[in-house]
Amino acid sequence: MQTMGSGNLLWILISIFFSWFMALFGYYESFDDYEYDDGYSEYYDYSDHLVTVDEEDKPAMVEARLEGNVDGYYIRNTYDIDYMSRDVVGMVGVPIEVASYSEDEVNGKLKLVFVYDESKLSCDESDLGILWYNEAEQWYETVFDYETDYENNELSVYVDEFGTYIFEDMATWEAVWNGTYVYENTMMEPDCHWHNEFAYEDIEALADTSIYDEAGEYHITTIEQLAGLVKLVNEGRSFLGCNIYLDADLDLEGYEWAPIGWYYPADDGYMWKDFPFEGKFYGNGHAIYNMHISAPDQSDLGMFGRTLQNFEIHDFALIDCYIEGKYYVGGILGDNINSGEKFDMTNCCVSGVVVGQLKVGALVGSSAYINIKDCYAVMEEGSTMEVVGDLRGGYTENCHINNEEAELFLMQYINEEN
Repeated sequence: MQTMGSGNLLWILISIFFSWFMALFGYYESFDDYEYDDGYSEYYDYSDHLVTVDEEDKPAMVEARLEGNVDGYYIRNTYDIDYMSRDVVGMVGVPIEVASYSEDEVNGKLKLVFVYDESKLSCDESDLGILWYNEAEQWYETVFDYETDYENNELSVYVDEFGTYIFEDMATWEAVWNGTYVYENTMMEPDCHWHNEFAYEDIEALADTSIYDEAGEYHITTIEQLAGLVKLVNEGRSFLGCNIYLDADLDLEGYEWAPIGWYYPADDGYMWKDFPFEGKFYGNGHAIYNMHISAPDQSDLGMFGRTLQNFEIHDFALIDCYIEGKYYVGGILGDNINSGEKFDMTNCCVSGVVVGQLKVGALVGSSAYINIKDCYAVMEEGSTMEVVGDLRGGYTENCHINNEEAELFLMQYINEEN
């Protein structure tokens, strides 16, 4: 019979002790080796506590970072994957989610810091604030306990709850939603406030609305009928589900025009009254010449000032235009307030001057989820030299500005006219 050596016996005792220790206290696994998969791993790096912001997404916000006892926690940019927070009015940056790999609640001090570029703000620093999305209530709560560091362009909040935090222009938030995410979709019969903002006399005098019955398909052949479309949309008719066809070239030389679709603050100051165009516009290879819209203190300006997600436009040229506004300014489209569906702009062209202060594009000022394909611009000196000022969730394909391809496309319209 072979006896067990003292060395082997010692090793067995160590192994038994180690097994007992693991059973009693649990096995320690370093966080770096921990593999966690909740179905979102393709969107972010779990080891990252810093989110940098692409200037094309939200230009005022530079980054967000997590500070404090950060082990086991992460932050991520949810702009392209979080439907609820993507279109929040007044958002200065991208929505940032704070979460944990394994914990159900925040254990220890976590600080979320938003960093911004002061030169790119479209609001006052004193209006900056933070919202937190209450998932249980499905609405946004104002975060009142936050710190400001205007010298370093930072706002920070100690994180008491997981979830989505949004860096916000609170003045706009309060004006639009009155501090909540409950949309008041009721309004009194609107007054024609667009009269107060634009030189409307020409359009009012010209407007022919006789073709706009309930058929849902309309063919524009005169300046008067185009003026009728401006008048009806800006007084509350969206043309949802309707198709508009341009069946002739139109020259607006000598007229001061107004955009199709716009919005303005209500008299009580707590909400915007919105008058977007929601139809589809088919140019049929025709052009509108010499459109002049000059409102340097107004935003959402273009041939179409404000549209919703159902809007589309195809086969159209806006030639020798002059469009001047403040924010969200484009030749064809100022601003599209989209809720998630993609829509198209194809075979369109703009020439002339388009100018503004923020989010200005030759074709589109600002939009979410628009696919811009085979579109061109030939812009004069002093104009924007960007095809799109701000594009989120969509793309541009075969679009050109001030090059040979753009010149050739524009000449097709001019030659056909001649």
